[in-house]
Amino acid sequence: MMWLKALWFTHVLAIWLLLLVPVAVPEPLAFSYSDKLIHAALFFWLTVSAFWLWRQGRVVWILLVVALLTELTQAMTPWRSAEALDVLADAVGIGLGWVVGAFYKIAFPDKRCL
Repeated sequence: MMWLKALWFTHVLAIWLLLLVPVAVPEPLAFSYSDKLIHAALFFWLTVSAFWLWRQGRVVWILLVVALLTELTQAMTPWRSAEALDVLADAVGIGLGWVVGAFYKIAFPDKRCL
């Protein structure tokens, strides 16, 4: 189980770095608030993938701290900017991931992980 936690933290680090890299979304993929969808999807994945590694409440708090730290770090870089809507999108992804993880855990109580 320890290697799963290490893998999860590797995902957190990779996503944190990904959200700091200066990238331009290609025009056909860019739409209004496309970055918010990316934020929500990444934090959805982190929540679902961590659901059995820690208690559910702890996962939510850890990921909310990661979301806030990501935005604070982005505010310190000249090529990115911090937005409260990004934190809100992260929180939506965390909430949706928690709902899916809770449903899966109730529907399949004998399963240890997705």
